[in-house]
Amino acid sequence: MATEIKVWEVINEGLREIEGDDLASEHLEKDLETWITNNPSLLGGRLLPIKRQHDVPQVGIVDLICIDENGKLVVVEFKRSLTSREAVAQALDYASWLDTTSEAEIRSLAQEGLGKPIEDAFLGCFGSELQSLAPQDHRILLVAPRLDSSAERIINYLADR
Repeated sequence: MATEIKVWEVINEGLREIEGDDLASEHLEKDLETWITNNPSLLGGRLLPIKRQHDVPQVGIVDLICIDENGKLVVVEFKRSLTSREAVAQALDYASWLDTTSEAEIRSLAQEGLGKPIEDAFLGCFGSELQSLAPQDHRILLVAPRLDSSAERIINYLADR
């Protein structure tokens, strides 16, 4: 089942619905990444972005890695137009990398991305102490304006299981 999301633009204290099914004509994927990093609640939950554009050798560049208020890591992949099954495979590849990553690697990339220990940033963001950090405890968010039918079918299958 598809989710419908409307996008609005603020113009002179008024709202205008943005028509069309992709952001590609007006914005770059990098713009979307910046908006989300600056206001991660746009993703529908409380998240702390810990690293942008993380290059994983022989895998690719992960758009954004976050941690949620429960200490679960979140791999976020951005697409600015119709998202295909290849984008789902890309996100799964990033998740498979995360599954083999050590806690020390996550702490190091968070230090690099945040400029301070992850525990300090977590406490500042969520007001509680980080209880545990397990890279194998993660989820995937694919941020896109539309999914093609095969991508939607794969995502629904994975979500049900």
